[in-house]
Amino acid sequence: MHAFTPGLPGLTYADLHTLEGLSRLDAEYLRRLKAQDAVRYDQLLAVRAGRVLSPLENSELLLACSPLLDAVIADLFGIRTQIDTARGATLAHNPVFVFKKLFVQRRARRRLLKKEEFETFAQLDAWLSSVLQQAGAADADRELAIARFAETLLADEPGNADHIEKLTRWCIRALTVPEGQQAVHGWVSFKLPNGVDFANLVPIQIITKDGAERFENASGHRHARDGFHLTDPRMNAREVQSEINYCVYCHDHDGDFCSKGFPE
Repeated sequence: MHAFTPGLPGLTYADLHTLEGLSRLDAEYLRRLKAQDAVRYDQLLAVRAGRVLSPLENSELLLACSPLLDAVIADLFGIRTQIDTARGATLAHNPVFVFKKLFVQRRARRRLLKKEEFETFAQLDAWLSSVLQQAGAADADRELAIARFAETLLADEPGNADHIEKLTRWCIRALTVPEGQQAVHGWVSFKLPNGVDFANLVPIQIITKDGAERFENASGHRHARDGFHLTDPRMNAREVQSEINYCVYCHDHDGDFCSKGFPE
């Protein structure tokens, strides 16, 4: 049987089917964890010995220990290059989520109730296109291009105060006016959590015909099914990462009710 040599010499695939082999793999993980984060190492051992953590503490421990587990598995199977490539592709979306947090949520959303008067979306969008072109940041992926531009602005907030304010106003218009909403349609940076009525997830209207009543979708959105294919094309990589980021946020705030149920 071929032994894995990249980072865990001496272990074979067959070893993973034995208690002794799994113990050796676990020992390697613990060795690396202790070297990397002695506090988390002690905490993990305490949990294994019976210590009970609060839900928030347990979430923090899981999130802190998981990346190292990825590394150990990558070394075990000799797929470090593939893992690093996948990680790089995932992290490439990070500017979008920083932009969402620091501009859309913290700056723009908090000013929605002020009813401010300023440029139209068309004027602000023309300005944004111009500065992106000047910065060499014009890209087919406009959402990512704007997010990266926002990052450069935040690197020197005092010096870029005017541009930061103008980009914030662009975000406000994108959140509030039809042409702005259409321009950012499908962007995860402008997808914000809203209240959900679980007893009325799909709006229904009652249609009466020939003396009989039937229910019909009242949302205005219909998808024709072609055979047995899904009507939903599913999420792309950025949309999936957006949902993951929200899961991490919920864990950090002890709000992961999807895993433990909603409190009554």
